[in-house]
Amino acid sequence: MIRHGLFIHGKDIPAELYFEVRDPGRLTDIVAEVAIGTAADVDHAVVAAHHAFQTWRGVSLKERIERLHCAAQSLETRTSELADLLVREQGMLRRDTLRDAANGVNGL
Repeated sequence: MIRHGLFIHGKDIPAELYFEVRDPGRLTDIVAEVAIGTAADVDHAVVAAHHAFQTWRGVSLKERIERLHCAAQSLETRTSELADLLVREQGMLRRDTLRDAANGVNGL
């Protein structure tokens, strides 16, 4: 089972509370536990996002494009793994999750 904490300012931060994500086809199977953020977590994330924006806005268009292509390549190499997870999380058909993942990669 996967446990997702909060991801703020490039760091994984554990939460106090988590909720279970269950496989809609097998409600007894827990796919993951996902963090429940607090108001303080949101404030922390907003401040971190503001600081990140200050840096990002100084990045050239060429470098932004290169970074997005790198992200797309990373997603593309994990498409099958992500599709399997989405099938368990959402109950979608695998072919639909593969299409959605391809659309996400192509949109970057």
